[in-house]
Amino acid sequence: MILSYLKLAFRLILRNPFFTLINVVGLAIGFASFYILWNYAITELKTDQYHKDHDRIARIGFHWRWTDDGGETWGHEINGNIRANIFPRVKDDFPEVESTLRILYQDYFGPDLVNHGEEIAITNNEKPNGPKVFKPVNVVYADPNLFTFFSMPVIYGDAASALSNTNYVALCRSTSKRYFGNIDPVGKLLALNDSIT
Repeated sequence: MILSYLKLAFRLILRNPFFTLINVVGLAIGFASFYILWNYAITELKTDQYHKDHDRIARIGFHWRWTDDGGETWGHEINGNIRANIFPRVKDDFPEVESTLRILYQDYFGPDLVNHGEEIAITNNEKPNGPKVFKPVNVVYADPNLFTFFSMPVIYGDAASALSNTNYVALCRSTSKRYFGNIDPVGKLLALNDSIT
């Protein structure tokens, strides 16, 4: 019985080679897409699970709806950010919140908020051959409890006091090497847009 099915399939393949090619290519694309998307989905499900207490960390966002006078919704927006003036009330309104952390990306700032524009230039004045200017891409402002909120290893310095001062900065290893070389960067000075040290 199985042999007759195989013969029939082989005859149909030989009789319609163009449609066979389309079916085989479609099946191959389908399997390849599934394999790529499955790996991506599994990776996304494991995001940030290396943090201690990752199951107790949540991100607050908003769902904004625009309605007309009759109550009819004509548009909405879902965003993973909240305004700075709403943030202090979160802990008051929700007593189950143990700790909060604000992380503000550089792209969202205007000159009136942090004394510089959206373009940031960081200068290292301690270079032996004179000041060197860097244009960083990923700059964020964070609350002092960043390293106690998330489980991130600290190579140089103390995690508890890393961001305790307004003008303190935390650098990843590759950025630290680019700015200062292979030395301990704790206590070194950087200038932000030649105005803030």
